[in-house]
Amino acid sequence: MNIHKTVVVLLALLLAGMAMVPMVNAAEDLKMISADEQHQNIPLTIEGETTIVASGIDASNISSTKSLEQYAELNIPKTIKNLDIIQFENVQLKSNGTNRIPITIYGKPNLLILERMNFENIDDGIDSYSGKIEGMDKSLALFTFGGKVVQGYLELDNETITIVPVENRINTEKASHPLHIVYSSKNVINSDKANPVDHGLTPLPLGVTLSTQPIARNPATMNSVLSYATVSILIATDNAFYTQEANWVSSANQIMSMVSYQYDRADIQVMFNVVSYDASKRTQLSNDPLITTEPWNAFHNQFSLGYLQSNGADIAVYLGGYDIEDGTQGAAWGYGSYPGEYCRYAWSQMVTDTDDGLPVHIYDGSLHARRYCVIHELGHIFNANHEDSSGTNRAYAWYTPSPKYTAMWSGYYGSSINTHEYSSPSYHGDSTHNNAGAINAVKYNIASLT
Repeated sequence: MNIHKTVVVLLALLLAGMAMVPMVNAAEDLKMISADEQHQNIPLTIEGETTIVASGIDASNISSTKSLEQYAELNIPKTIKNLDIIQFENVQLKSNGTNRIPITIYGKPNLLILERMNFENIDDGIDSYSGKIEGMDKSLALFTFGGKVVQGYLELDNETITIVPVENRINTEKASHPLHIVYSSKNVINSDKANPVDHGLTPLPLGVTLSTQPIARNPATMNSVLSYATVSILIATDNAFYTQEANWVSSANQIMSMVSYQYDRADIQVMFNVVSYDASKRTQLSNDPLITTEPWNAFHNQFSLGYLQSNGADIAVYLGGYDIEDGTQGAAWGYGSYPGEYCRYAWSQMVTDTDDGLPVHIYDGSLHARRYCVIHELGHIFNANHEDSSGTNRAYAWYTPSPKYTAMWSGYYGSSINTHEYSSPSYHGDSTHNNAGAINAVKYNIASLT
């Protein structure tokens, strides 16, 4: 009888203890996961510099994530399915020499080896670095630090990992540690239908005829085609992109890191020199009546040939913050208008294309999409062309077994299908699909425009 009473008392105490344990929802339960468990699920962190805000987030339901309720709307590309949200301390790197940065990749410790890239020498506190993971010779790392944000791209054997800031300019300036997302290419949607990048080479404006007057060449650029040509480039933007981005110069810098990497190839050998990240005419650009119909003409209207020359720029690229109305994302008059002034200009859209007619807008302003578009339009300036070109300067496709397309392919399918590389017999391509050869053949002409 005493034993029975004891059991009853113990059972009552046990039930009372259980009643005292609070119920938690999934978002609250996230905070109970140990730091080690969170790191194992996150593609990449910088050791000692990363704070995990939320992990394993379904991007389509991000607005219901409790730990993000205090933040305004975040700029998250629509093709991302799952992501992690993190913050960084003020990461400091050496501008000279090699940086060895402890990181984790899915919780496993690694060393990120980075050296500063040399495509610009602008003293704005924002710089890009290239390198690899120690012990992984085929890996590629492109990181941009400064302006309170980190932008990163890590290419491994079977996936890529991307880090980008996701708050707008005003909120980034207010925050001590702005929010970033990190995600894997394995968690990104691709499409079986293409979104056209452009309409091929843009026709010259009505009334403009192609000049036959040759451009005076700088003898210093007329060396062997096996040497480097230095091309000075001005990068501009409008009010929309300027305010939407956490730091538009950081975003432009990260885009240029991939541009510089691709043009540094042995079969191209073009060195870029960014003379200016120019937001001085952002209001004029945004107010131009052609801004959502012909942004390339709006760009030329506001950034005249004389303006480019006064800034020492051979060519200029406009990073556009408006979605134009015809379902494309880029334009360039291209090398076909050389030596006239129009060959110098290119426009690339930085935001989602909502006119593609696809269930998910595949060109969503992601880092990959932006870089693809800029590299594509720059290719037109250097006489590279689409897969249906009549010459040998054509894009190339191959299969792994899934399809892969080089950077001048006319349609954009997504980050796992469209690559940033130019076709070439030395990479992916052959003698009749050789965009790199076309670029190499004209690079001194472009380098001597100013």
